[in-house]
Amino acid sequence: MSSTGAVAITVAVAVGAAAVGLAAIALEATARRIRLMIFRIMTGNTQGLSKGAQSMKPLFTPLGKY
Repeated sequence: MSSTGAVAITVAVAVGAAAVGLAAIALEATARRIRLMIFRIMTGNTQGLSKGAQSMKPLFTPLGKY
């Protein structure tokens, strides 16, 4: 195999790993945002949340009572 082929494969692997890493970071940020939203709904602090999130309040308020 030529050295350019090896370089191309190395670059492709590096780019793939970076893409997977960025996706994992984005997923973690989304999960954290969702957990924060659920926590805010549970504690009754729904200011600044969307109407859809506020409509979910009855689902989570019993959890916040205990």
